Amino acid sequence: MHAGILEKIMEIQSGRAPHAVMVVVVATSDSTPQSPGARMLVMANGGTVGTVGGGAIEKLAVDHAGHMLVRSVNTDYKQFDMSGIELKSGSGKATGMVCGGTMSLYFERIAPPDRFIVYGCGHIGGILTPLASQCGFHVIVVDHRTDMTSRERFSEPVEIHCTLPPDHAGQFPMQPADSIVIMTHNHQFDAAVLGNLLKRVTTETMPRYIGMIGSARKVMITLEKLEKEGISKAILDRIHTPIGLKIGGGSPAEIAVSVMAEILAVKYAFLNTGCVVSMRSAATVLAES
Repeated sequence: MHAGILEKIMEIQSGRAPHAVMVVVVATSDSTPQSPGARMLVMANGGTVGTVGGGAIEKLAVDHAGHMLVRSVNTDYKQFDMSGIELKSGSGKATGMVCGGTMSLYFERIAPPDRFIVYGCGHIGGILTPLASQCGFHVIVVDHRTDMTSRERFSEPVEIHCTLPPDHAGQFPMQPADSIVIMTHNHQFDAAVLGNLLKRVTTETMPRYIGMIGSARKVMITLEKLEKEGISKAILDRIHTPIGLKIGGGSPAEIAVSVMAEILAVKYAFLNTGCVVSMRSAATVLAES
């Protein structure tokens, strides 16, 4: 394997680099530009390490890897035809190349476990935590109340941080694929957590999802205050608040489900495609104030 690929994978799995997709040539027939075993790593910015043959086949592989990253697809398999025509079976895709053979590629997303960080482990947070764990997230709960962070409260594996949420938010090393939910028992804590997180991010380094629970008025006051403190509107507009999808229910369990659904919709890039409807965005709240 290309030494640069191994180095990059180590960076990704430690959270020091964005997710990528490994492309592996798994089968070939007749004449092809690469043999089985050839590998290429496709980064989120479109850059590559290694090669699966160059030219049109490589561009198609890079494009497909980019689609997988946007949709958080973990694995895929594609067969490509290099005879200049579509495969009659419809199982392959024409490349425009005339090598004469076929090439099968396996795609695998390289990423550390997606982290789910919840600030506040009260009624809603206590229900949301096992949901996130069952959806495959590495769950981190943050609450300074010892009764709320007792290990006995959690049936699923979680990482517990028993500390003041605003203090934790001021030091926590965020990653681009993180999903962060703010729902402490104290409105001032919520605002402080959000502010401490946002003061340390840019539009490029911001986690995939940051959501804060609250009424429209609380949201408006909090966001306006943060904007006056120097947080850019471009970052504030990406905060999901009020939090959750519009499903109609209002019990703690229903709110937890709506929040989890919104996080998954963001993860799989379905939120802004008309497939699902979120609560009002930060931009809408500010515009109406």
